[in-house]
Amino acid sequence: MLSALVEDFKNIGHDVVITLDSQLKPIQNYLKTNKIIEIDKQTDLDDKLELIIANSDAVLLIAPEVENILYNLAKKVERSGKLLLGSSSEAIRITTDKAITHKKAIDAHVLVPSAIRVAFSEKLEFIDKICQQIGYPVVFKPIDGVGGAGICIIASSHDIEVGIETVRKETRLETYQVQKFINGLDVSVSAIVSSQEIFPVSLNAQLMRLGPPGGHSEYKGGYLPISHVLKEESFQNSQKILKQIGGFQGYVGLDFVFSYAPFLIEINPRITTSYLGLREVLSPNPAQLILDAVQGHLPKKVSFNGAAIFSKVEFPSNLNVLEIPPEFQRHIKISTPPFPFKGHTITFIVAWAESIKKAQETHTNFINQIKKSNK
Repeated sequence: MLSALVEDFKNIGHDVVITLDSQLKPIQNYLKTNKIIEIDKQTDLDDKLELIIANSDAVLLIAPEVENILYNLAKKVERSGKLLLGSSSEAIRITTDKAITHKKAIDAHVLVPSAIRVAFSEKLEFIDKICQQIGYPVVFKPIDGVGGAGICIIASSHDIEVGIETVRKETRLETYQVQKFINGLDVSVSAIVSSQEIFPVSLNAQLMRLGPPGGHSEYKGGYLPISHVLKEESFQNSQKILKQIGGFQGYVGLDFVFSYAPFLIEINPRITTSYLGLREVLSPNPAQLILDAVQGHLPKKVSFNGAAIFSKVEFPSNLNVLEIPPEFQRHIKISTPPFPFKGHTITFIVAWAESIKKAQETHTNFINQIKKSNK
């Protein structure tokens, strides 16, 4: 997301200054920014960030909600009086807490899965009764989690103890959420928001994997834009819940599961991974949409030039460089530099074409060719 946003804001004529952990120095060549400020430790970040904010016209934050990181950074920008290209700290505070967001959705008459906030200290027998009340299978999830970390499906009482430990590893809170598992299509809505209006831009399919307790749950990517009979209802529900909470601006992502109706799962008050696909097929430039929105202007319409698929890919060998063959260069982008890890290489790839089917074919053909050439 960092490299994508740098490129998009530079393309609309702005100078971009970013911070970067000194341990990530090898990726600097991938970031075509005007200036990089290296950060060595937390105290270094605090001192340098104050100076960067003071010398900037506007600030866009890329940070997780966990441990109030995004909230505290937003508060820092707000205190500076500089233009924050994202949601308010109060909107971030509310949506970071899945239990509070759940209540806000009910107040806005937006459908959500049944859920109860539970303390880690509760006895297993009591938790089993809660799960029976909601109805197995249920989902255990951190209230302040992000990216699928700590989420697991609980099929029966036999899974509860390991499920609690799975969640506990991913949160510092003393409580977690027990939520009804909704079987359906995982989707998200990308919205552009001003202080007065909400413009749902696209409906995106999500590639999610939910594992059992002790297993692995993760977000693998997605594709967009998609059509669905529940699209308009999900757009309307997005508008209702964002208005109910208030304080959103810029880019906001909302996660739903489509069953017999759209069930709201959570709200992401920040740039989400869907941005990587959106920027390749959306007109106008989404960075311009964000900048206009925080200044009070929403587009009357947007247009799509094709479709995109974006996903995390693992290659079964160490690749320090990942070259795109000439035949793929107009339809493939490497969104993150290749990271060799335990004999494998992990990266994020975006492919686009005139349709989702064609984009998927391009994506698959590219991956197969890279694997073949690196055997």
